[in-house]
Amino acid sequence: MVSGGNRSYSWNYENQPSSITGPDSVTENYNYNADNERLTRSRSGLTTAYLAGGLWEEDSGSGGGATLILYSFGGKVIAQRHSSSGSVSYLHGDHLGSTSLLTNQAGGLISQPARVRPLGQGSHQHERLY
Repeated sequence: MVSGGNRSYSWNYENQPSSITGPDSVTENYNYNADNERLTRSRSGLTTAYLAGGLWEEDSGSGGGATLILYSFGGKVIAQRHSSSGSVSYLHGDHLGSTSLLTNQAGGLISQPARVRPLGQGSHQHERLY
């Protein structure tokens, strides 16, 4: 077990996290299959099952029943559908392969991660993003 940043981590024999306890003292547990793909994540009575190589996530347990379907193209996830709302969101990547924008079906901006400059300095809002 390793601790740091107000968290405790346990690892399995394949060096994958098997449990993480956060600063709120709630433990998240992870299970993997023989191919080292994550099968389930459990936290506070809610279990998320990862199926179809991680392209299907289904929550069960208290407050569960929601499904997140991920769509890929060229080996990258490009869209996600939430069963609760039926809405589709599109993930846009940057030149490094990280998700830089999340848009809705009409092309409207849903979210954009904070920009970080070299050495971890935050960028200012008045700077051009692109």
